[in-house]
Amino acid sequence: MLSLALIANIFCSFALFGLIWCVQLVHYPFFLRADKINFIDHIDFHKLRISIVVVPLMTIELATSGILAFTSAQFAGWNMFGFAVVTLIWLVTFFVQVPLHNQLSDGYDESTVQKLIKTNWIRTALWSAKSFSSLVLLFFLV
Repeated sequence: MLSLALIANIFCSFALFGLIWCVQLVHYPFFLRADKINFIDHIDFHKLRISIVVVPLMTIELATSGILAFTSAQFAGWNMFGFAVVTLIWLVTFFVQVPLHNQLSDGYDESTVQKLIKTNWIRTALWSAKSFSSLVLLFFLV
């Protein structure tokens, strides 16, 4: 049977999987093409609007990953894997991506945008792995 925590976790993982691919392939590369004069406004707009979507999803994903990892005996290995991946996503987000966004809030810098794009592949790969592990769980549970 699918628990509410598992359903919420899978939903958030897939939503973030889709979002991170869009950010990786569209948003961040667009920063290289954005109007340099108004670049700070573009970045501030992006940070505010993306946070409205990302923060609740990431928070629910982290909480439900922890619940599943530490309270569910069924598929404990998959749940611990999911929690570890989500933890890594949070670490990369707050120790790599957020500082790069903050640097860009001071103005356009092509090398910083390139770092943002390159390092975001880590989160893209991690959310892809997390979503794949969710598919495996769904396969065994349904």
